[in-house]
This record gives sequence, structure tokens and C-alpha cells, in this order.
Amino acid sequence: MSDPRDPRDPRDSLVEFLCARWDERERVAKAAIQGPWRTGEAAEHLIDEVVYGTSPIRSTAIVQVANLEMAWNKRENAAHIVLNDPAYVLADIAAKRRMLDWIERTSAWAADNNLWTCDEAEPLRLLAKPYQEHPDYPKDQP
Repeated sequence: MSDPRDPRDPRDSLVEFLCARWDERERVAKAAIQGPWRTGEAAEHLIDEVVYGTSPIRSTAIVQVANLEMAWNKRENAAHIVLNDPAYVLADIAAKRRMLDWIERTSAWAADNNLWTCDEAEPLRLLAKPYQEHPDYPKDQP
């Protein structure tokens, strides 16, 4: 995806940064108790403010993932955790990696065929936006 005229294309730093963030999230998601995650509201005998997942030992058993009984906004926080279970995070990362691959392939094809393309760095900046407060965010990016 680099511009052959520029030995260090700023897009490279964004790609490296994004891949590192996605690798981190992927490692964490794979290490977490697998889902589907659900709140106690899903079953009568469970506590509403607790998030449950599938036991790593017995797939028919459930285990606590997070207990929010003492938290503020218990139900909202529990719902947010459930919406970000490992399966969702892994699918989200896979989709973003495919999008990155598509951007790179499309840009390379356009360059090979002497076609004008839009600002190729913009979709990368948009993908990196949620991480802009990260200490490793590329300094050469707006």
C-alpha cells in the first residue's frame, strides 16, 4: 500500500498501528470465557446484574463473566458487556482485517492501472479513530 516514491508512507504507520491494536483485542477475546454472554435477565434463577458465559470445562454449564451488583448503571453496563462478547469482538476484528485487505488490494490495482483514487489514508484514519488516545497512535496522523 506504500507509495513507491516515498520510502516511509504515513499509511504504513497506520496499518501497523491498526494491526497491533486488533492483535491485542484478538488475544484478549480468545483468552476470555467464551460466549454467548448473557445477563441474568435471560433466566429466572440468575442475578440480573451478572454477566454469564459458557464454562470452559463443561459447555452445558454457565459461569460468571462479570458481577456488576455493586456498580453504577448495573443493567446498562451488563448489557454493554454482553454486546461485546468474544465472538462479537473476533467477528468485528475479522471484518476490519478484510476491509483493510480490500483497501490495500483496491489501491494497488488502481495504481497498477494508472487510475485516480481517493485519499487512501482516510479509511485507515477512520478505522484508527477509536484508538486515537492510545500512546502508540501515529504522531503523523491528524
